[in-house]
Amino acid sequence: CNPGLLWLDHVHFQYNGMLLGLLLASLGLFVRGSQKARTSREYHVCHLTGAFLYALLLTMKHLYLPLAPLYFVYLLSNYCLDQNNKLCLSNLLW
Repeated sequence: CNPGLLWLDHVHFQYNGMLLGLLLASLGLFVRGSQKARTSREYHVCHLTGAFLYALLLTMKHLYLPLAPLYFVYLLSNYCLDQNNKLCLSNLLW
C-alpha cells in the first residue's frame, strides 16, 4: 500500500464531497426560494444564489453538466415566466 496513493485518494473524495455539498446547497436554495412569494426579495436571492452555486460547481467539475438542462427548465419555468407562462422581464432585470 503506497501512502501517497492513499493520501491522493482521500483528497479526491474530500473534493467530490465538497462538490456534492455545493450541488445540495444549490438545490436547497431553490426549494427554499420556491416556498416564498414570487414578489419577495428572498425569492429572488434564493434562486439567483442557487444558479450561481451551480455555475460555480460547473467550473470545478464538468461531470455535473448533464444537470444543466434540468436547471435551465426549472429556472425558466419558475423564475423567468410568470403565472400565465409569459416572459416576466422584471425578474430578468432585477
